Amino acid sequence: MIRVRNRLVVLALVVCALPAASAAGGSDTLQWSSVVLKGQAANALVGCPPGVPATANCWSINSSGTIRGLGDVTESGVLVVQDPHTTCEKWQATPVLTAVGGGTIQLSLQGPPCISDPNGSGVAGAPLAFTVVGGTGRYAGASGSGTDATDDASGIGRNGSDTLTGTLTAPNATFDLTPPEISVQAKKIVRAPKGKKRVRVNYTAGAQDAVDGPVPVQCKPKSGSFFKVGGRTRVTCTATDSSANTANKQFTVAVEPRR
Repeated sequence: MIRVRNRLVVLALVVCALPAASAAGGSDTLQWSSVVLKGQAANALVGCPPGVPATANCWSINSSGTIRGLGDVTESGVLVVQDPHTTCEKWQATPVLTAVGGGTIQLSLQGPPCISDPNGSGVAGAPLAFTVVGGTGRYAGASGSGTDATDDASGIGRNGSDTLTGTLTAPNATFDLTPPEISVQAKKIVRAPKGKKRVRVNYTAGAQDAVDGPVPVQCKPKSGSFFKVGGRTRVTCTATDSSANTANKQFTVAVEPRR
């Protein structure tokens, strides 16, 4: 977790999904590392939960992004810092990850007994342990654990991130890690009218996902763009499913002058 001197917190969770391994009883396990949830400007000092010592400061956690295998995710919660601005801070948090259309995942984060931050300017490399303590919806009964390493590149937390390494197991969910299949022409050849230097070219592209069915495709240059006569232009198409799996495919548009 990252704190900043101006009472804002910028939080990023870096989570990467490696291929899921199905376990007995239908549980599926996701390995976490490498996708970023970035903190929002609304993060600020808030009232502490009941039972927290009066010497503690509490910050809201408010971040969003995507995690492969989960899709679009928002994170909310409270970061509790006991004995702030001393040589022995203690950090705790219980953030909730909400996967759009899927449910929630409850985390518990615990820092070491003492974190040295005498100036209150943020700490680089502060290790925290996390535990997945449950969830709702398709993540009911979720479990898992790992570590969270803080990287405060700016010295005041603005550019910092938290890198989580660990696992998420859900007994009622199967994590989709398969990207959509994109269909495009292997190559498109267009004959330009005599004397033209550029011509408008239309083409078709589609994508099919095993879970979502048809998904939108974005191509650059897009269909209907002008292409240079006598040139060969590479078109790149991208499709992403609801579980944040992305596929890319390329083809060439060749525009030849009519003789």
